[in-house]
Amino acid sequence: MFSVNLQNKKTDYDHMSPIRLTLSRHEIILYLFIGILAVILRFWDLGYRSVGYDESLHLFYAYQLFQGLGYEHTPVTHGPFQFHGIALLHFLFGDTEYTSRMLSAIFGSMVVFMPYFLRDKLGSYGSIITSALLAFSPTMLFYSRYARNDIIMVFWTFAIIVCLWRYLDDGKSRYLYMTSIFLSLAFATKETTFIVLAIIGSYLLITASTDWIPWVLRKPVVINEDSLNNVNDEAYRYSDRRGFYYGSLPRKKTLKNFSRSGIFMVLLFSLSVPQIAAAISLIQIGTFPVPVLSNLVQFIRDFLYESGIILANTSAPEGYPSGQILFDIYDTQVTKGLVIAVMLVVTLIWFSATLGAAWDKVIWIKCALLFYSIWIIFYTTIFTNISGIGSGIWQSLGYWLVQQDVNRGDQPWYYYLVISPVYELLPFVLSIIAIIYYVFKGTQFTRFLAFWCFMTFVLYSMAGEKMPWLTVHLSLPMIFISSWVFGFWIRRVDWTRLGASKGLVLGGLLLVVGIVLFDLTKIFLPLLLGWGTSTHGIPFQGTTTLQLNDTMTFISSLVILALAIFASVNLVRQIGKSQFRYISHTAIVGFLAILTVRTGIIANYIKFDEQTEFINYASGAPGIKVVMDQVEEISRSTTDGLGIKVAYDDDVSWPFTWYLRDYSNQVFFGGEPSRQALEDASLVIAGNNNWPKVEALLRNNYHTFEYIRMWWPMQDYFGLDMQRISKNINDPERLAALWDIWYRRDYERYGDINGVDYSLSNWPVVDRMRFYVDKKLAAKLWSMGSMIDVQPTTVDVDPFEAVSVSRSASVVWGSNGNNSSQFNRPRDVAVGINNEVYVADTFNHRIQKFDLDGNFILQWGNYGIIDHSDNITDVLNEPWGLGVSDDGMVYVADTWNHRIVKFDSDGKMKDSWGSFGDGDDLYSMWGPREVTIGPDGLVYVADTGNKRISVFTQEGIGVRQIGEGGALQGELEEPVGIVVGDDGSIYVADTWNARIQVFTDEGDYLREWSVPEWEGQSLDNKPFLAIDNAGRIFASAPEGYRIMAWDVYGAPVLGWGNYGNDLQSFDLPTGIDSDAFGGLYVTDTDNDRILYFEGVTE
Repeated sequence: MFSVNLQNKKTDYDHMSPIRLTLSRHEIILYLFIGILAVILRFWDLGYRSVGYDESLHLFYAYQLFQGLGYEHTPVTHGPFQFHGIALLHFLFGDTEYTSRMLSAIFGSMVVFMPYFLRDKLGSYGSIITSALLAFSPTMLFYSRYARNDIIMVFWTFAIIVCLWRYLDDGKSRYLYMTSIFLSLAFATKETTFIVLAIIGSYLLITASTDWIPWVLRKPVVINEDSLNNVNDEAYRYSDRRGFYYGSLPRKKTLKNFSRSGIFMVLLFSLSVPQIAAAISLIQIGTFPVPVLSNLVQFIRDFLYESGIILANTSAPEGYPSGQILFDIYDTQVTKGLVIAVMLVVTLIWFSATLGAAWDKVIWIKCALLFYSIWIIFYTTIFTNISGIGSGIWQSLGYWLVQQDVNRGDQPWYYYLVISPVYELLPFVLSIIAIIYYVFKGTQFTRFLAFWCFMTFVLYSMAGEKMPWLTVHLSLPMIFISSWVFGFWIRRVDWTRLGASKGLVLGGLLLVVGIVLFDLTKIFLPLLLGWGTSTHGIPFQGTTTLQLNDTMTFISSLVILALAIFASVNLVRQIGKSQFRYISHTAIVGFLAILTVRTGIIANYIKFDEQTEFINYASGAPGIKVVMDQVEEISRSTTDGLGIKVAYDDDVSWPFTWYLRDYSNQVFFGGEPSRQALEDASLVIAGNNNWPKVEALLRNNYHTFEYIRMWWPMQDYFGLDMQRISKNINDPERLAALWDIWYRRDYERYGDINGVDYSLSNWPVVDRMRFYVDKKLAAKLWSMGSMIDVQPTTVDVDPFEAVSVSRSASVVWGSNGNNSSQFNRPRDVAVGINNEVYVADTFNHRIQKFDLDGNFILQWGNYGIIDHSDNITDVLNEPWGLGVSDDGMVYVADTWNHRIVKFDSDGKMKDSWGSFGDGDDLYSMWGPREVTIGPDGLVYVADTGNKRISVFTQEGIGVRQIGEGGALQGELEEPVGIVVGDDGSIYVADTWNARIQVFTDEGDYLREWSVPEWEGQSLDNKPFLAIDNAGRIFASAPEGYRIMAWDVYGAPVLGWGNYGNDLQSFDLPTGIDSDAFGGLYVTDTDNDRILYFEGVTE
């Protein structure tokens, strides 16, 4: 039989409410000092740092809400509370970076004052220490100055825990009402609420086990009714059923007579259970290691998929229930998954209401009204977005569960064990000691702190997403429990017998000893361990001024150390070893506190805008503000406002969507720049993924300035194992480099060891951007004495502007794949004697043959690396070039087998020649890119890597070499396209010299003309040539996304194309060839297709 005591026992040494505890004058002064200092630290220069990627999302959508454009909840950016809060601050104080971060600063400041409400648990010293550690915590401080919702979640978590312990002590309903409010706000802030509930709920599940286990089992229990009617248990009572009996009557356990722990658990569970409805989607997206369970789940999963039920989308909209469509209601598709979700949520709401009513109908209804009214107001944005109810109650958790497999950041499981001691050294060390100690000894409150701290580390380490901003959730319980330990040691000091002066003096002396020893260790330990050879700081090295200064500093340190030790020993004799132990503990903690505070100051006020800090993740680099300062100055100088036309791409859209919000003439062109989008744009901002596309359109008409846009911390802790740890410990140089990183965030020595440049300008983990300024505008600004420091420039005019036309392909075929008529980045096309079309399907390592309308005929070739001792094999390794002779033979440039292969028109191999090499003989080839057959029957090969054109007979006998490496007339750099005219003139695409060179049939230089579109040196910038029956020379501009044509003397006669995938556009046009009808075939490489333009005329 179970026995339950309803009387609430004291949870610590003091049961009185902290509000009724008398504060001494010193406590009031300390609280005020810490609080004011915390506010100053959080609000000081709050808007200086560049806005980061995530920050810009939060700021911009809050700005839109402030502008009256509404807000629709999406779990991608977490809960709606932050957006409403920032929008309110925009309304009150304006939309700046400073005001946008004020919400985090406000909540970060309020957190510092919260320990007062647990003063009876933490003690006077412990609560003040908690406030101090929260005020100076490096992670708390950093994310109190950053527009994220994690510091807000810290406050809600803190508030719920305060309410928990206030209710356990006092049992007053107001704490249940307050918990309902804070829980609702937490759900409206971030999905980490589920982790908070898991921790608090599991603790209550243990402590209230004597409530819920009998209730579930329906077993009678002996109720101690003294807590109900103050009647002594040891007395005679009368019962109609049993008559007179002695002691307590066993009776059925109900929710109404749960203990306070059980009641708090019931409240949290009943309010939260509808929010966790989406957890059922784990059946479809989760993994189950138990074989029997896994088989059962797989059976259910198969049934759901076959029935057209998807409980949580893994693609957009992620986390949303979908599946087979049943019908439409207005613009909403009602799917089977949605029906199941609605039915489950309604069922869980009914269940939670039934559970709450069984406990206490009146109190639960009040709690539910408080919870859901707040929740609905935020998720519907004051009833303007009713769909927010669905996204909030299902998609929030659904999206979060789906994202766990994504492993955003891809951090290792031990990530927080690496980051925490770097920033929260004092709380980390003390929390380890406290958790171990309180497992065996402690109060109910301290065991809760230990449980909270341990479970937080476990659950956040298990979660798929591990990020630096989540460290605040780990820092909170660590600060709590370490403060309690620190306060405990201070309380154990007998200040009355010791005398405050002696204790403070001894503590100060021990602190001095620690600091001096630390400084001496920094000087001599590297020398003793062989970390370095520098004698800087080493005494007795010479008689120069600096060397004598080092010697005197060393002697002074020794004298101070000796005096401090001598004085400490004398004081220890007076106060006793026991008191000395607690004071020494306090001094050690004080030393760790100094290191922690030092870390916080450096991370937040010295290196806050540098990427040397591990908590500064995916942050905006200073270059963002540099660019925006220039944009604003140029705009105000030229338009008397913010009306300048500035175009930007999808790479830089965040944060520039936020920064350019007030620019009326901004243009977003995404990842597909076009001449129309960039037309008349005075300023352009583009990320590194789009540089080739953008610069091909801007050409040489813009000045270019490059900056770091976003950067990440060094992450060499990935793949850490015992072998690497042992290597680092046993290697003095590596150990010294790691010390430099931990203590000073100095990566120079580490970079030297690993051959990586960690200077800020060359930081290895970055996204870059380029800022383009129209040269016409720059010249105007220069004449006005404005900020652009360039000389007046003559702007290049597009030579094809007057001859550009709009043309559409009449025939097109191909798509990505490896089946017939599909391609994988094809590079060249050639037309045969009977108008059949051959395509070099480069990354499928094959040749495909089609009729003139694109109908598939046959294919040959497969991937292989040849052994040049046996060159007669038909495998291919990225064939780039094709040529067809008058007798129908197909010559293939087998690029990375470094040879030419000859096939008949049916794909049967006839011959091959060439092998890898950079020698003078023509059979040494290095990545040949093109092959063509001249009217004289000779085979011309672009031996690209060897910077020459090699000429052979059709039997592979070497004839001559044309060109050699260089930039002078007749010299070549990265030759690719070749075409031979009817008069024997040889036209060569001299790519890296950005020109076409013309040679005689004997290889003598004739003339050249420039092709600005070829100025890039990327791996994809490989242009090809063709000549039509009118004698015009055609060339592809792969990164200019167009086709160009000249007469034989280099005068532009035709041009067309743009970036895109329609019939008028290209995405990396490369190989081209003309047919007998004057039409032109174009290989559209990145669109995996062939286009035919018929009847191309001027």
